Amino acid sequence: MNHTRRILLLLAVLLGSAGGCVTIRPVRELAGGPALEAAFSPDGKLLAAATADAIVHVWSTSSGEELARCDGYALTYGSFCTRRIAFSPDGSRVAFAAIDGSVRVWHWREERIVAVLAGHPHAPSFVQFTADGRVVSASGGFAYDRVPRPTSATMPTTRRGFEPSPIARREPLTVIAWDVNRAEEVSRWQDDAAGVLYAAIAPDGRTVSTIGVPGMPRSFADMSRTTNYQREIAVWDVQSGAAVRRWADTDTYMPTYLAMSHDGRWLLSSGMAGITSAPGALRDIATGTTRPVRIRGADFAPDDRRLRGVVDVTKNGGFSFLAPPPKPKIRVIQADVQSGQVLTSRDIRTNPRTWVMAWTEGFTMFVDRELRLWKVPE
Repeated sequence: MNHTRRILLLLAVLLGSAGGCVTIRPVRELAGGPALEAAFSPDGKLLAAATADAIVHVWSTSSGEELARCDGYALTYGSFCTRRIAFSPDGSRVAFAAIDGSVRVWHWREERIVAVLAGHPHAPSFVQFTADGRVVSASGGFAYDRVPRPTSATMPTTRRGFEPSPIARREPLTVIAWDVNRAEEVSRWQDDAAGVLYAAIAPDGRTVSTIGVPGMPRSFADMSRTTNYQREIAVWDVQSGAAVRRWADTDTYMPTYLAMSHDGRWLLSSGMAGITSAPGALRDIATGTTRPVRIRGADFAPDDRRLRGVVDVTKNGGFSFLAPPPKPKIRVIQADVQSGQVLTSRDIRTNPRTWVMAWTEGFTMFVDRELRLWKVPE
């Protein structure tokens, strides 16, 4: 009997690995997860992440050692398509969305806050630290309050400690740029007519992309009286607030993730990995032409020639006597931006809802929501 079971297990392993993709495993797990937000330093040697106790941590990616921590992260105010933590170009400072609605610039090596950049009505959903020493942030769009969940016999506290149905609404888009060294506001503008739901700032901090529904009410309770649900994708100039490009979005699914290339040429709209199965679209900003991409939660490489993201590959098949039930799995895809050709494909055995939170710029490592570091072979 034991001999028969060993044969069946061997067959299951052989059948399970016949897909041609390499399965990788995390190289390190950091203490303190799950994470609400994360970002790598430009050289990939540091990781900053915010956890559910409103603390921002900095770790060494090589050793896993925690180097510093700072409290005050915007814990109770949330949104999708967020990047609320960003490293400075030299990796010495971390900008993050704070609970008081400001952007705090933290010099983690000196363990002190060096600037408090105020002006947003609510905590920003997107923070970008640019190469020329500016911090650009955007607030508004789809937002919700995380309501602390009481501990009781009928409603136990979850790992994240929040109610599953937060109070949702839409806020006007506010975009502010600061000169960090002088702690001075450079530009500010606001828009409510575009009905922005999600926004993302370009890596150079010069433009911001949005997706919204023009004329959409702020209260989600009033949506039943709204007849126009024509979505619109737009690119705005950060300095002036003028709309550079606008397109009607006719996809079946609502994109919940936006990313712009470093040179400002490409805009990727897709579902966020682990949130929705919506397909994506890669758009040439100059011409408006698009092509579909089956990739989610993606980022562009620094040279803008590649993008990498996630697709779910877990199948809910029936029980087999020769193979165990399929384990949760996602697939990391690296693709050529121009042709769309898949360059590399790696399988990761993890819960598909444990989505990728941040990539290193060279696409050599990423971190997931559970604060596990994964090294991806080229």
